[in-house]
Amino acid sequence: MTTEPAPTTLRALIRESQTIAVLGAHTERARAAFYVPSYMAGYGHRVFAVNPAIAGRPYFAGPAVASLAELTEPVDMVLVFRRSTWLMQHVPEILAMSPRPKVVWFQLGIRHELAA
Repeated sequence: MTTEPAPTTLRALIRESQTIAVLGAHTERARAAFYVPSYMAGYGHRVFAVNPAIAGRPYFAGPAVASLAELTEPVDMVLVFRRSTWLMQHVPEILAMSPRPKVVWFQLGIRHELAA
């Protein structure tokens, strides 16, 4: 799905995504790449950070990793906090995940038709 789903669909996607990898996660509390995952972790989701700049640092469900390939368990959702110009570099990494995530979620306003 490359369009914005209805609110009820969004709630269902979030509810069903218990494990979440945050691509572009951040440790600065004022940034959406921190407070959105923090909110989700607060509601019981297992949230894993994926960002080479913070690899090894503590995050919600364990130490941050540098790439999606370094995750040690499957995830239901990849939550993307990256500029659209960087999305294509992550497509092979996401497609190589086994099992693949059920959802890849770009932030509002982030569009890249080839990556979608």
